[in-house]
Amino acid sequence: MIARISCALVLLAVASVAWGASELENTLILNALDADGSVKLEINEINAGIIIGAYPKRFSFKAPPTEKDVEALANSPAVVSQVQRFFAHHSLKPAYKFSEIDAADLGLGTSNLTEPELPRIAPTPRVVLRRDRDSIPNAFAEEDDTKKAITKAKGLLDKGALFSYGRDFSTSTDQWTATGVLAWMNSYWGRNFDLPSLNSWLVFAQWDRLDLGGDVARDTKTLGGISPRFKTKESNSLMLGAETRQQINFPSIPGFLAGFIAKAAVYYHTDFDFQSSIPTAEFDMILIGGKLGFGSYQTECDLLYWRFSPALHFDVGHVASDGKWTVSKQGTTFAHVGPKIALDLMPFPKQPFVAKMPIVFNIGVTKLGALTGDSRDAHEYTADASIYIRKASTEHPFDPNVALSISFKQLDDMENKKNDDSLIAGVAVGF
Repeated sequence: MIARISCALVLLAVASVAWGASELENTLILNALDADGSVKLEINEINAGIIIGAYPKRFSFKAPPTEKDVEALANSPAVVSQVQRFFAHHSLKPAYKFSEIDAADLGLGTSNLTEPELPRIAPTPRVVLRRDRDSIPNAFAEEDDTKKAITKAKGLLDKGALFSYGRDFSTSTDQWTATGVLAWMNSYWGRNFDLPSLNSWLVFAQWDRLDLGGDVARDTKTLGGISPRFKTKESNSLMLGAETRQQINFPSIPGFLAGFIAKAAVYYHTDFDFQSSIPTAEFDMILIGGKLGFGSYQTECDLLYWRFSPALHFDVGHVASDGKWTVSKQGTTFAHVGPKIALDLMPFPKQPFVAKMPIVFNIGVTKLGALTGDSRDAHEYTADASIYIRKASTEHPFDPNVALSISFKQLDDMENKKNDDSLIAGVAVGF
C-alpha cells in the first residue's frame, strides 16, 4: 500500500510550485491507499482510509487496519461520523476514481504522509522457571539490513529447573538435588543512541543447590580454610533478589551486532533455614546480535541453531553471617571479575523427529579473578545435554517444557558454592 510515498514530502515541496499543492496532496494520499495500483479506490480501501483518518495514532499507511480492525471499529463514533461526511458528497458504488474523491472526505491530510512512530508492545509480563538466571533468555531489539527494528527473544528451549540424581566424584557420595530459579519478569521499551531498546526487570528466588536426600557429608579433615560450621550433610543455597536488564545500543552494526545487555542484580544470599546472611551484588555485560547468534539463537541455518553468549562478570559481597552450609568465613568481603562464556547448540532442528523432540547441548565456562584478599580465583565448567520429551504451548504461561537431561559440573572456589565435580542425570522442567 505504501511503496510510493517514501519521498512524498520532498516531492510535495518541489512540485507545489508547478501544480496546485492541494491537488498534489490529494493524489499522494489516494495513491498511498491504492493497494493494487488501479488509480481507483475500492470500498475496502475507502474503509481503510476512513479508519486511518479517525485513528492516526493507531494506524497509518504503513500499518493499515486489518479486516478485523475494520469490522471492530465500524460502529465507533469517530468512524460513523467520517462515513456520514463521505457519503454526504458521494454515492455508494464499487470504486471511485481519484478525480472523484477529496482526501479530506476521508479525514486525511498532509500529516498522514508523515508516518508516526507507532507504539511498541513489550512482551507480556510472566513467571519463568529456569535452571539459573543466565538461562532466562534476554529479550532485545535490533535493526535488520533495511533499518527496520525487530525484536529478538528467541529463548527457544532454555535449561529448565533440574531435579536430579548424581554422583559427586570428589567426595564419592550420591546426591539427590534440585537446582532452579523462579522469577517474575516484566519488559518495557526504552531508547538510547537514537535506537529502540527492550529492557526488563525481574524479582527472583533462586536455589543453586537444594539437597533432597542422599549422603552429601564431607570428611571434616578436608575442611581446610572454609567455614568451620560447614560439617553438615545438608547443603543448600537460597538467593532472594531483583535484577534489571538494560539494552545498550553501542556498538551497533545493523543486522549483525545490536550492542550489549547490562545486567545488574542485588540479592540476599542465605539458606533455607535463614542462618546465613550474605548481601551480594552482580554486574554483567553480554554481547548481543541475533544474526551472528550473540545472545539469541541464530536460526537461519537449517542444520544447526546456535547461541553464543560472551559476558564480562563482576560480583561483590560480604559474609555478615555464616550458616552451617556457608563456604566463606564470617566477616569476609569478596569480589571477582572475569569472563563468562556460554554456547548452546541445537542440531538438525528441522528434521521431523528432532522438531518434535529437540536435542540441545550447552557448554559453559566461567573464570573469575579475585579482587580482595578474602577472595580466591575461581572457575566453573559445565556441560549439559538434553532431549525434550515435551514442548510447551505458547498459549498457556505455565505449560512447561520437559526434558531428560544429563549434566556435568566442575566448580572450584566459586564463592559460597560447594566445590563440585559431578555428573548428574535428571528431569528438567521450565516455562
